[in-house]
Formats: sequence, structure tokens, C-alpha cells
Amino acid sequence: MNRNAAEKGNGAVRGSTTWALNMCVDLRKRDAAFGEIFGLDDSGRHNSICRTEPRRFHLHGLMGSMSTVDPIAARKLRANKRPGPVRLALPLGFQFIGGLAAGYGWPHLAVLEDVEPPALAMTAIIASIPLLVLSSIAWTAVAIRSSNLGLTLGGTLAWLGATLGVGAAAVQLNYPPILTWVAAGCLAIFLFLGSLGIIGARARRSAARREAEVMSTGTMTSARVTDKGYLSFSDSSKILTTVTFTFHDLSGVQRWVQRALLITAAEPVVDGQDTTLWYDPMDPGNDKKIVVKLAKDMPLRQP
Repeated sequence: MNRNAAEKGNGAVRGSTTWALNMCVDLRKRDAAFGEIFGLDDSGRHNSICRTEPRRFHLHGLMGSMSTVDPIAARKLRANKRPGPVRLALPLGFQFIGGLAAGYGWPHLAVLEDVEPPALAMTAIIASIPLLVLSSIAWTAVAIRSSNLGLTLGGTLAWLGATLGVGAAAVQLNYPPILTWVAAGCLAIFLFLGSLGIIGARARRSAARREAEVMSTGTMTSARVTDKGYLSFSDSSKILTTVTFTFHDLSGVQRWVQRALLITAAEPVVDGQDTTLWYDPMDPGNDKKIVVKLAKDMPLRQP
């Protein structure tokens, strides 16, 4: 069987080599014809290609690149890589600058109704809109991939910049009463978003500590997927859905738990799939004290 396979492989190579030689002959004939008509030399690029060893020419065209690294694992590693300082600082910095520009420019337009605002104020108004929109999109794209980053942090810095911008405009416009209220409102929104960010960060840290405690001191058992939560992948290679798991506690009681998973086409979830689950044996019905390994492997946001 191996001998027949080898003979078939050699026959395929010989056939491809013959095809390559015939192609080179045709190219040389065509170049010679053009040379006779236009007085050109026929030692063109086709001749240099055809002088290459035919078999090597053929194999180079068929063989793809080879690597010792799993491309799917490498792609997943890049997707799960934590953003660096520059990638964090740029959108946050532009959020602050955009808020500062908006807070400085728009009050001039509101207070100076019958007078054209200064050029600096008009420039700030024009620049603030794309800065805020693009930096908000950029920060959301970065923060949504990491559970350690707060989504409200970008908005918090934008409203801080707006507060300072309105304050600077109020000083330049001799403290009109309306700007005092606007600055107070911007400051209130900044403090509110900052408080939400702090509360969210504490909640995430508390949940992480609770999961670690359950995994170290709780009971480990097997769980099974009873409802994968989706039918099939259509246009997107990722699906955000709720997956239902079932397990039995130490008393033999069957329980169900649901978790939100970000499922990829490369690693689909199927009904009946087994996974590992940890729970508190003293409180097996407490959903907050149940950790599903499959949910940790496919989180909505990377830790």
C-alpha cells in the first residue's frame, strides 16, 4: 500500500513538472514573438522563472507555510492578552481632552448669543465631538475585554474634563450664574460615575475572592450541559448566550444553574457536554457560591 501511494505521489509530481515545463515553453515562445515584433530581448522575467528547477518551482507553489505553533491557540492568546499601558492611556486621555474641550467651548456659544465666540472656543467645540465619540468607542472596545477595567472610567474622566472646561469658561466670561449651575451639574455626574466605578470594582473583587474560596474549600463534582442556548453559528463566529448546567449535590438532589457564556465557533458548546463544577456543600442552592469551569473558560470579559 505504501509503495502504491509513493508511486501515485511521484506520478503527481512528474505530471506537475511537465505542466510547469510546458508553461515555460509557452512563455518563451510568446516573449520571442514580442521580441521579433518590437525588437525586444527575450531574456525577460519569464525566462528567469523558467530557469528555476521545475520540481522546486512546483512544490513552492503548492506547499503552504508551516509553523510549530498552533494558529488557533496563538489567536486565542492574542485575543486574551491584557491591554498595555499605551492602549489604556490613549482612549482615557482623549476622553478627558474631549470633555475638557466640550466644557470650554459650548458655554461660550451659549452665553455669547449675539457675539461670535473666540476662535479657540469654536475650535474646542468642533474638536470635542469626534474626540468624545471615537474615544468612547475605543475605551468600550478595550474595557469590555477585561473584567479588571471599569466601563464607566472613560465617562468619569470625560465629565471631569467637562467640569474643568466649564470652570475655565466661567472664569473667562466673568462668572455668569448659568455656568455655575452647569459646572455643578458636571461635577455631580463625575462624582456619580466615579462612585459607580468604585462600587463595581469592589463587587468584581468580592466575586473573584468568593469564587477562589469556593474552588479551594467547596465540593467539586461533574456537571452536564442541558441547554447550550443557541442553535448554530450564522453570520458571527461568536455567540453570547445563557447556558444551562445540571449537577447533583451530596444529598443526591439534582440542581440546575445558568451562566452567560461567550461561545466561539472554534470551541462550540454542545448539549450533554461534561464540565467541572464547584459548590458550597453547606449552601448548595446559593447561585453565588457555584463556580462552573466552562463558564470560567468562556467568560464575557477576560480577567
